[in-house]
Amino acid sequence: TTKLPSFVPTEDQRRRQKMSVEADRAALEQTLSDWAEASNQGGDTGADGFAAFVTEDGVMLPPNQKRADGQAAIRGWALGLTSAQSFNISWKTGRAYVTAGSKLAYAVGVFELSLKDGAGNLVTDRGKFLDAFERQAEGTWLCTVGSGNSDHPAGG
Repeated sequence: TTKLPSFVPTEDQRRRQKMSVEADRAALEQTLSDWAEASNQGGDTGADGFAAFVTEDGVMLPPNQKRADGQAAIRGWALGLTSAQSFNISWKTGRAYVTAGSKLAYAVGVFELSLKDGAGNLVTDRGKFLDAFERQAEGTWLCTVGSGNSDHPAGG
């Protein structure tokens, strides 16, 4: 038999890596689902739910708004949405990317946000997002950078 150099993974190592990546991806997808559920609540509950899935030094780049730096600022931004009349948000992950042994991952998907504007009209925005996640010491995933943009044309 030919002996492989030590840096080439064995078949068993590749199998274990694949299982690890699949488990990490499933955990990330569950985090995204739990985050959406926690965020789709009115007022403080929704803002707290959104912020709970973000790192202390997280950054949010919301559509058509200034960036929010840090968990407290992100909670404040989220409260502006969750306090709106008829607030409703949902998102669907299209792809969740995790590599073997990684402390970082990212997810790409679409969102839909509805609320009433100042005149009482129901406004709906649809768009896409790219979120980066960081694995925490206990193995959970938290968003470290979130970016979304609207499918609506600028100024429309």
